[in-house]
Amino acid sequence: MPHSVLGPRGHIDLMSGRYLVQETGEFRIVEWTMTEMRLRHFIPRNETRIPYTKPNDKTLEVSFLPRSTRHTFEITDSSGTHKVQEIPRYYFTHKPDRETFQRKVRNRQFLEMVQALVVHSREEKYIAKDVHLKIWRTNATDDSPILSFAHHEKGHGSHHVEYKIRWFKRSPEFKGETRLILRAYSQESDLEYGPDTEQQQPTRRPSFGDIIMRRNSNRSRSPSVSSSRMVLYEQKGEVPPPNVQRLGYLDIEFQTESRKSSFIPETSSHPTRQRLAG
Repeated sequence: MPHSVLGPRGHIDLMSGRYLVQETGEFRIVEWTMTEMRLRHFIPRNETRIPYTKPNDKTLEVSFLPRSTRHTFEITDSSGTHKVQEIPRYYFTHKPDRETFQRKVRNRQFLEMVQALVVHSREEKYIAKDVHLKIWRTNATDDSPILSFAHHEKGHGSHHVEYKIRWFKRSPEFKGETRLILRAYSQESDLEYGPDTEQQQPTRRPSFGDIIMRRNSNRSRSPSVSSSRMVLYEQKGEVPPPNVQRLGYLDIEFQTESRKSSFIPETSSHPTRQRLAG
């Protein structure tokens, strides 16, 4: 539960209220019910719907990009009902509440968040700095998760981008201890991996412990051999749309090797828990 929202009438205390998320043709509506007030927040059906969070933010704020975008709020109290346009900013006391709110806003059952220091693409350097990489899954059996993060585009400010994990090659490339590269998938990519996994004996999904054990056992081998055992997904990828093909790759740098390693199991395994990112 957020403890307050900075929007209409300044800070509104939400601790005593309850909320639910409803879907309409044009908006997703977050409705708060309190003793003396009902507050409805109308979130547009476009990229501004993706909640924005900043790593290491002590206020645990959730907002929306672009941060200057105003949303419609409807307030009902003893004086009647009226609408205002304000910039929404929610503040939380606990990380689990912050992540639950984001999942409800996006209508996703699972959300994993991993902090990245910087992201480059073939088209442009430094497209993101100090961001949360967010992996969204519709449900526990969703094997095609979505990756989103806040993209800073020259001349346009920050906005969210979303990519299917299967739009990238199954095996990421590892550069040093803290970098990995996700290259755009193509039909020729499958030739790199040998026989189609559908023709092989079924295997269970690797756990985080399995991956760590593999990495430890392969430290004496070459980086190419070690990284080939860590995959983003099973079976084939999907040919991405032209804009992702032009992107070429995502070169992601993490603060530590453990954070880099944690990104792989979050994309490749079905979720069993919710990561509480900074």
